[in-house]
Amino acid sequence: MSSDTLSLPKAVVITGLEYAGNPAQRALLQALSDQSFVLEDDPDTVWRLPPDFMVVYVCANDPWERPKIHPSLVNPFSSITRIPAQLTQITISWIVLL
Repeated sequence: MSSDTLSLPKAVVITGLEYAGNPAQRALLQALSDQSFVLEDDPDTVWRLPPDFMVVYVCANDPWERPKIHPSLVNPFSSITRIPAQLTQITISWIVLL
C-alpha cells in the first residue's frame, strides 16, 4: 500500500533534535536519504517525501558549542544563521537547513 493519495507538507520545522537519541537521529537521516518512511503502527504504508522536501532545525543559542546532532544531518552547503529573536524566555539563534 502506498500513501500517494495523501500529501505531506513540503517543509517541517524541528526543535529539540539535540535531545533525541542517536537512533532517532539516524532514523531521520534514513528517511531523508530514502525520501520515504514507514510508521511503526502502519508498516504496510510507505510515506514518500515530496521531491523538494525541506527540514528546518531550530535550537537555542549556545555561543560555545554547536547542537549535538548527527553530523550527517547537517548539509555542508546549507546555511547556519543566527537570528536574534526573543520568544518568552528563550532566545533562538540557530537555524540549520538539513
